[in-house]
Amino acid sequence: MSLYELAVEAGQLARSATVVLKGLGGHVVPQAEPGTLPSRSTPEPAVGGESDPLLTQIAACTTTDALRRLWAENQAAFSDQAVMDAWKARGRELKS
Repeated sequence: MSLYELAVEAGQLARSATVVLKGLGGHVVPQAEPGTLPSRSTPEPAVGGESDPLLTQIAACTTTDALRRLWAENQAAFSDQAVMDAWKARGRELKS
């Protein structure tokens, strides 16, 4: 890769990160150094399948548009009844 191509790629990655952070409400998740164990302050994944992180994301949504976007991006996970129930309940909370 030439220096110019590298600079263009870095700029595109920075703009993409800005869109995710500001536009979609994302946040940086710190990563552990290779060969180290996660600290106790790092929450461990809950037992119960892949839908649990999605339940956390549903609870974190602050607008109905954010809920709709979450559904659009994760439609397959909504076949789990617990996820669908949490999504509907959060939608009702936000409307009232």
